[in-house]
Amino acid sequence: MVGKSRGAEQHGCRDAFGANPADSWAGRDATRAATLFEAAAARGKTQAQYFLGRLYAQGDGVPQDATTAFNWFLAAAEDGNKDAQYALSQAYAEGRGVAQSTPDALRWLEEAASNGVPDAQYNLAVAYDTGRGANKSATAALDNYRRAAEAGHVLAQRALGTKYLQGTQDFDPDPTEALRWLQAAAQAGDPGAMSNLGFG
Repeated sequence: MVGKSRGAEQHGCRDAFGANPADSWAGRDATRAATLFEAAAARGKTQAQYFLGRLYAQGDGVPQDATTAFNWFLAAAEDGNKDAQYALSQAYAEGRGVAQSTPDALRWLEEAASNGVPDAQYNLAVAYDTGRGANKSATAALDNYRRAAEAGHVLAQRALGTKYLQGTQDFDPDPTEALRWLQAAAQAGDPGAMSNLGFG
């Protein structure tokens, strides 16, 4: 699925719009942060543009405005900011501040994934795996699951372990790899991985 990581809050995955409470501005002076980010963003600082986009997306310290958020994400993404690229993919996928566009969502998801954003790699793998938002490709799905899993993405670890456990039409089951990745996900507390290992 092209868009927001599934189970982001439960699995500690980072939502580019800052939905994870641990990554929010709670307890901080968001109004002052917005003022500082606005000044830096106007000077072309891409990380400030990205954070300013998040503040507008959430309505922290500024009026909530999805279109303004999108414009700041776009400015930062076009200048190579990987977090903004991921946020932009979500905006296009969900129609936040811009008309929904699956091709544009996929384009920016691929950019973020290639720049090493684990959530983007996982979502891209799901898109290739299911054929929803991208042409189905078992090879591309496996490659992106592995990249995200190696970066510690729990859902990707479970998905990769399950692939190796069951095998596909492209490769036979690999119990060693299955155990490796399911154990990694289980150790992080993933109930699906625990179930696949027989602990659920």
